[in-house]
Amino acid sequence: MAAEPSAGRSGPRAVGPVAAGVAGRGGPTPVLLDGSAEGRLLPRLIGRLRDPNLDRIDMAVSFVMKSGLARILGPLEDALDRGAHIRILTTDYLAITDPDALTQLADLAEGGDRRLEVRLFSGGSVAFHPKAYIFWSSAGEAAAGYVGSSNLSASGIDGGVEWNLGTDRVEQLVTGFDSLWADGRTRPLSQETLSAYRETWQQTARRVVAPQPAAGVEPDEESAAAAADARLRHLTDVAETNRLARTLRAWQPELLAYFDDRLTNGPTEGTNRIIKAVKRQGFGYTNAENYRWRVLFRCA
Repeated sequence: MAAEPSAGRSGPRAVGPVAAGVAGRGGPTPVLLDGSAEGRLLPRLIGRLRDPNLDRIDMAVSFVMKSGLARILGPLEDALDRGAHIRILTTDYLAITDPDALTQLADLAEGGDRRLEVRLFSGGSVAFHPKAYIFWSSAGEAAAGYVGSSNLSASGIDGGVEWNLGTDRVEQLVTGFDSLWADGRTRPLSQETLSAYRETWQQTARRVVAPQPAAGVEPDEESAAAAADARLRHLTDVAETNRLARTLRAWQPELLAYFDDRLTNGPTEGTNRIIKAVKRQGFGYTNAENYRWRVLFRCA
């Protein structure tokens, strides 16, 4: 069985490709966290943040959202209060990261002797998609790392279908993080940087929101379709909403048809759902008349 990354091993170590079911050199096979009840990333992050042996914490994520930061905010503060040095690297790519979340991090960094640093990767059109959470000891006594698909969002670390590998061999991860941290395209999160990013974020949000027509004026079909396409492109670029965007695009003609004809099969679908729920709750009905009356009662 794959072992959890554990404290107490000698120093951060390198991560190399490891075939499924094959023990890596000098350590156990990485453990897969798949977002299921037993494979959630959040409990591991909280446990590592509270581990007194781990005084160096590095996070590289594409997007930081308020929902994700809220999940780890208490343990993050605990780690800072016990003297841990925390570095968080994210990006302004696509203007998805929530500026309010960055403001929270900036406020945390100002608290006393806390050692929290935050940087933004600004690569223009260059995508920035790492998702890594690295915990290690400056004394070389413990290490744990999680690398995969989880951004710092509620769905990313707590409940979404995500795949992350956990390992206690993190030397290569730390080296890679240091390289990104020192990259010339990264900028420290200052008040000026934060203000400039917030303005970019607001402009992006305005571009993907359809303009409201003036009172009594119907929007033309072309402008409405353009606004819908802009929204869908924005949703497609975000991992957490990509599936929703595909569903909306697949059903776009049917959805838009409602605004022309004001006809919908929604009530029919709702009634059908109730009928199926009644059947499930009764574990099937041998008496058709009882089944009929039960359905009529629920649908009344």
